[in-house]
Amino acid sequence: MTRLAPALLVLVSFLALLSPTLAGMEPVGHIGGPAAPLFVQGTHAFVGMGPRVLVVDISTPSTPTLIGQSPFLMTSVEEIFVVDTMAYVIDATGLHLLDVSDLARPAPVGFYPMAATKMAKAGSYLYVGDKEHGIRVLDVSNPTAPTLVVVYEPAGIPTDLVLVGTHLYVVIPEGLEVVDISTATSPRRVGSYMAAGSLQVTQAGNTLYLITQQGEAGTLHVIDIAMPTTPKGLAIYPVGAARGIAAAGPRVYLVESGGVRVLDVSNPAAPKFLAYLNSQESIINVAVSSNLLYMTKFYTGLHLVDMTSPATPRTLGQYRTIGYPTNIALSGSYGYVPDGGGALHVVDLSTPLAPQLAETLVSPSFPSGIAISGTLAYVAESGGLRVLDISTPRSPTEVGYYPMPAYAEGTDYATGVDVRGDLAYLTYLGCRFRVGCGFGGIRILDISEPGAPRSLAAYVTGNAYDIAISGSYAYLVTGDLQVLDLSTPITPTLVGFYDVPGGPTGARGVEVVGDFVYVHHEGPGVLILNVATPTEPVASAGYRYRAPSVAGGLAVREGYVYLANPFGGLYVLEQSFSARGRVVDVHGDPVPGVTLASSAGTLQRPDGMGNYTVTLGLAGSVTLTPTLSGYTFAPPTRTLTLPPDQVNQDFTLVAKPVSATLAPGVSFTLRYTDTQGLVTEVRFPAAAVTQPTTIVLTPTVAIAPPGQRWSGHAFDLAAYRGGVILPDFAFQAPVTVAIRYSDRDLFLIANEAALSLQRRTLASWDEAAQSCAPPSTYQRNTVTNEIAVAICRVGTFALFGASHDLYLPLLKSVGAVERWSVGAVERWSG
Repeated sequence: MTRLAPALLVLVSFLALLSPTLAGMEPVGHIGGPAAPLFVQGTHAFVGMGPRVLVVDISTPSTPTLIGQSPFLMTSVEEIFVVDTMAYVIDATGLHLLDVSDLARPAPVGFYPMAATKMAKAGSYLYVGDKEHGIRVLDVSNPTAPTLVVVYEPAGIPTDLVLVGTHLYVVIPEGLEVVDISTATSPRRVGSYMAAGSLQVTQAGNTLYLITQQGEAGTLHVIDIAMPTTPKGLAIYPVGAARGIAAAGPRVYLVESGGVRVLDVSNPAAPKFLAYLNSQESIINVAVSSNLLYMTKFYTGLHLVDMTSPATPRTLGQYRTIGYPTNIALSGSYGYVPDGGGALHVVDLSTPLAPQLAETLVSPSFPSGIAISGTLAYVAESGGLRVLDISTPRSPTEVGYYPMPAYAEGTDYATGVDVRGDLAYLTYLGCRFRVGCGFGGIRILDISEPGAPRSLAAYVTGNAYDIAISGSYAYLVTGDLQVLDLSTPITPTLVGFYDVPGGPTGARGVEVVGDFVYVHHEGPGVLILNVATPTEPVASAGYRYRAPSVAGGLAVREGYVYLANPFGGLYVLEQSFSARGRVVDVHGDPVPGVTLASSAGTLQRPDGMGNYTVTLGLAGSVTLTPTLSGYTFAPPTRTLTLPPDQVNQDFTLVAKPVSATLAPGVSFTLRYTDTQGLVTEVRFPAAAVTQPTTIVLTPTVAIAPPGQRWSGHAFDLAAYRGGVILPDFAFQAPVTVAIRYSDRDLFLIANEAALSLQRRTLASWDEAAQSCAPPSTYQRNTVTNEIAVAICRVGTFALFGASHDLYLPLLKSVGAVERWSVGAVERWSG
C-alpha cells in the first residue's frame, strides 16, 4: 500500500453533503467491472460494466471505441434492451429507463422498482419478467413515469422471453408458455411447449432455439412456431452446460463453460456441429450480427470475432477495461490496479471523476496486491512477488521476481504487500486453501536488491489479505484487523485488534493515513478507525456504497478514496468530513468582521448569522483560530479530529486578558472593558498580598446551573509567582469585584436585585461572597446597573440570575387536515 502524509484540504462550505451514512463519502467516479450484459444495435454495442452502461462504437470492428457511458445506476447492470433511442436496463433494484438519443451521454429518465429478469417491447408496452410477480406489462409511452398496466402470471418464474408478432414466448422452468398480447391489457395463454429445465430462448424467423439444463447435461431444442399457438419441436441436440444463446442466419451460438459452440441450423431439424471457440476465460454473453460475433468476457471486456469461416475464427478487436480489480496503489496522477484476470492496469486519475485506462500489462499470474516505493511497484501475484520499474508510469518494466514456496500439497497464494525500507511484507493465503498446508500470514522479504528479493522470515496469522505499514506498526487484514508491532522488523508482535463487520472474510483492504486506518470490507463498505493509539483502534466513521458485496484493496488521497471492488469495478468516492459552529458574542448574536484561520490556511469569514463549516478532504485534525482586532475568543482555539463530523463547535467573542504584578502595601485596580463597552474591575487593597504576585484577569464564558441564566459576564482570576501558578490562592484582605451590566444582560433573568457572583468549585457553582469569612455583602445599584462584592480567593467567576419562566400555548394537530388547536400551556425556562 502507499502511505500518505496527512495533508488536509480545508474549505469553507455552507452546503451540507448529503450522505446516507456516518462518513462523508459519495461515489463520484468509476471505471471497469466484469463485462456482463450485451446488446448490439447497428454500429453500437451497449455493454454493462459494473453499475454503468457503456456505449461502444463498433463501426470499425478492429478498433471498438468507447463513446459514452451512463451515470451510476443503483447496482451492477444485469440486462440491457435497446429500442430506438431508449435503453431499458435491469439491475438488482429494478428497471431503469435511459434516453440514448445522445449516445455520448446516456441519461436516466425513469425507474420502476421490481425484481426484473428479461424484457421485450411491443408498441408503447414493455413486457418485463419478474422473479416475484410473473410478467409485468408496463406502459412506457412516458419514459419518465412507467406505469403498470397488468400482471400476467405464468405457471412458473419467467427466466427469459421473446416477442414474435403478437405472441410472447415466456420461458419457465417447465418449458415455454405462448401468450397472446394482441390486446396488451389482457394477455392470455394460448399455447405451450414442455421442456424441463428451460433457461433461455432466442429466435430467428419462425424458429425458436431453447436451451435447457438438467444436472450436468444441457440440450438445445429447435422449435417451429409457424403456428404460434402450437409450437412444434423439430430437433433436440445435446450440448454442454449452456448459459447463453444467440442466433443469426443459419447459425446458433451457445455459450458454455469452456467457450462458444457453433451449430449449423440451415436444416433446423438436423443441427450440425461447425466449430468450438475455446476460451480459458468465462464468457458471459454473446450477440451476433451477420458474421460478427460479439462476446463479453468476465475479465477482459468486449471481443469482436469474425465468424465468416467458423473453423478459423478471427479476432478483429477488443474493448478492454478493468475486469476484476483486486487492489490499487497511487503514484502521481496514476493508479496501478492489479486485475485478478491476469493483468496490471495503469489508470489515469488526473480527473478523479473520470478515470481513464492508460495501459494494460498482461500478467502470467493473477495479481491481487500492490505497493509503490519510489519508482518501484511491488505486485503481489498468486505465485509470488513481481517487482516493476514505473519510472515511465505508462510503461512498467519487470526488474525482479520472488516465487512463493511450493509444497507437496500446493503453493501459498500471495494476496497483498507493503514496503518499509528494504523490507517487503507479503501477505498470503495458506496453500491456495488446500488442507494440510498450514495457515497463511506474512512473508518478510529482503528487497535491498530489488532484482533478487529473498525471504527472511514468515509470520503465521491465519489467512491474510492485505497490509499497510505506518512507522513501527503494521495494520493487517485477516477478515478482521490486526495491529502488529514492527519494532523488531522480522519478528512482528500482535498488539491490537479490531473486529471488522463481515466475519472472517470481512476486511479485505487497508490503508493508513496519519492517525487513521481505512478498511475496505465486504458489504461493501469503508470503515475508518482512529489509531492515534495504535494498540486501541477506535471506529470514527463508516460508509456503505451500492455495489456487489465484495471488497478488495483501496487507496486514499486528499479528497478521494479509491476502492477496488472485484465484481463491480474501481470506484472513486469523494470524501469530506465537516465541523460546524458559530462565532458569536456572549448573547449568541453574530459578530461581524471575524476571520477564522486554520492550521491549513485562512478560511472565509463566517456568514451573516455567524455560522461556519470547515470541511476536510482527508481524515485528520485541524486547529481553528478566530481573530478580530482588539478581542479574543473563548476558547481561543479548537483542535478538531475528523471524522466523526462535529457540530456546535462555537467561539464566543470576549475581551482580551489583562494582568498586573501586585506589590505588598500598594493598592491596585485591574480592569477590562467587555465587548459591550462595559467595565469589570477587580480592586486590590494594599494588604491583598505579602509578596510580589502576578494577577491575570481573563474574560471567559460560563454555562448556567439549572434554574439560572448567565448574564454574559464571567472571568478567570489567577495568581502566579515566579511564573508558577498558585491554585486556590487566598488573598490576605478581601478583593472587590465591580461589574457594570446592561439591560440586554438581564434578558430572561427574573430578578435583577437577586443577581449573584458565583465561583466555580469542582463540579458546582458556589456563592462567591462565601469565599471570605465572614461572607461579604453585595453593593447594588439597579439604576446604574452596577453590582460589587468582595472575594477572597482566585478562581473562575460568573454573574448569574434566576431564570424567567415563559408560558407558551401548546399547539397540536387535529385530524387528517393540517389544522392546529390551542391546548395545554407548556412551561419553558430561558
